[in-house]
Amino acid sequence: MKKKELYSARFSRSNRTFFFDIKETVSGIVYLQISESKLIDDKFEHQRLSVFAESLDNFIDELAKAKFAFRKISEKRHSEKKRKNQKS
Repeated sequence: MKKKELYSARFSRSNRTFFFDIKETVSGIVYLQISESKLIDDKFEHQRLSVFAESLDNFIDELAKAKFAFRKISEKRHSEKKRKNQKS
């Protein structure tokens, strides 16, 4: 028996496409599968990450923290670069 797909969404940027799929195993276990497909030298490379129900809340919490830190770091670097360019 095959895995059942319950939900699917995707978005593309540049040469990468990201997929967010909710699937169900043959034994009825539901999980989130995040996949990345990217074009490299006329071939597609695929990466996959599966997150099961018992880890989903923690995964999303840590992802939100990483998003916040990422934005903070990016803003800081942007400000530093702007100040450096103004001095030149």
